[in-house]
Amino acid sequence: QGRIQPVVQGILQAVPALWEEAKKEELMMGAVLVTIQRLVQALGTSVTAIEPFIVNVIGNAADVDSENELYTLEDGLDLWLHFARNLPHASPQLLTLFPLLNKTLARD
Repeated sequence: QGRIQPVVQGILQAVPALWEEAKKEELMMGAVLVTIQRLVQALGTSVTAIEPFIVNVIGNAADVDSENELYTLEDGLDLWLHFARNLPHASPQLLTLFPLLNKTLARD
């Protein structure tokens, strides 16, 4: 975690724009999700600083009703897992994602 801290701000500035661009190219979405997942892992509990962004990404990527679900669901669920593991406690924003889990589990 200490080694990434000097470059975190630069990465954090680039990642949201990268995610928005990836939404236009379905095949790129998985790669960007893996990049975000690795960032979350590297940040550890400091991930709370980017929680709104991460919750938004998970909300898009882990939605079984999304048109991009084929490209994003698995990586989105992995991101969710790593994000939840790094949070020091459950937050209201994290809890807003749980209806997605219900839809995923209810799926045929």
